[in-house]
Amino acid sequence: QFMITTKNYRQGINYFNNGCVPQKSGKHFYWKAKLYVFLDEPDSALIQTSESIRIAHLQNIPEVLVAAYNQHGLINMNLERYDDAIFAFSEAIKFVDSLALDEKRFGYLIGNLGSCYYQKSDFDKAYKCLQKDVDKSEKRVQDKASYLNAEILLAEIDLERKDHKIALYRLDGLMDMYEPDLIPSQKLSVLELYMQAY
Repeated sequence: QFMITTKNYRQGINYFNNGCVPQKSGKHFYWKAKLYVFLDEPDSALIQTSESIRIAHLQNIPEVLVAAYNQHGLINMNLERYDDAIFAFSEAIKFVDSLALDEKRFGYLIGNLGSCYYQKSDFDKAYKCLQKDVDKSEKRVQDKASYLNAEILLAEIDLERKDHKIALYRLDGLMDMYEPDLIPSQKLSVLELYMQAY
């Protein structure tokens, strides 16, 4: 994360290659993939998360499988390969369902799926997914970021649909209840949406 913050992407890759991070952990592959994204090396990025998926299948640990597919989806999102991201997130959701995992813990997966549909301008599918994310993530402190992102995207779709009252209700709720939790980019998005709504 420090290498990404300081934009020393190549040095970050060397950090991984020199064994400074434990090998074969999901985070190892994901953060290395993110560095390759910033270096504009998409194939190298996807090789990392694909390898993470391969190892996750060998380990056959439900939560590890879900995380691997989610991370693969996130990297595809970063690369604007939304159809591939949708496939990866859908696979993660299938694992949650088929392995009888507590679906309340994985609301962010359907939120990620909704974000992809939003980017593809499929607002009906996006809205359904994002609303499910809101319903699940609102109740979990550790999923607050997913909840906030989903509410902001839902407000954007409300405005696209000319449902200004609903959008304003969402935005007021975010500012009244969660303003201290909003990161700067989220606050900026909320303020921009207020301007559009008025």
